[in-house]
Amino acid sequence: MRRRGQDEAGGMASDGCRSNSEPGRVLPRELQVPQDDAVGRALLALSIGAPTTATVARLWNCYQTEPTWRIVGYEASGRLLGALGLKLIAPAAATIRHLAVVPEERGRGSGRQLLAAVARRYALRTLTAETDRDAVGFYRRCGFTITSLGEQYPGVERFRCRRRGSATAAE
Repeated sequence: MRRRGQDEAGGMASDGCRSNSEPGRVLPRELQVPQDDAVGRALLALSIGAPTTATVARLWNCYQTEPTWRIVGYEASGRLLGALGLKLIAPAAATIRHLAVVPEERGRGSGRQLLAAVARRYALRTLTAETDRDAVGFYRRCGFTITSLGEQYPGVERFRCRRRGSATAAE
């Protein structure tokens, strides 16, 4: 199954992951129930290939109940524009489970800013993600090393993306 949000988050400009100094941006924050429920679920659905209501509900519940799962949203002018979900797997290490940016915001640095903010917030030195070809460039520009996992689904090559280093390496 393709993780569409991770793939589509790779829509960064050709000059790579860059910061955006657009007025009205605020630091990313953890999404909460009930105030973020509808938009949080919608962003989560963007990161899942062929999302169903049941799948989105199950994953949203994991972010609300599992102690090692976190979902962080990115806002501008009071509107959530993106979300990054991760699972903390060890001190200073996490796996990116979901990454989504609303289509009209892609290519403006929101994905990169989410990566940097999450790395700082949780003092992460190792981040990993699994994705397909569409998002490999995004992760590479953000300092990840890429390893092919081969064809994991019919016609879809998957990749492991890994970044080690300081908690602010994505900036």
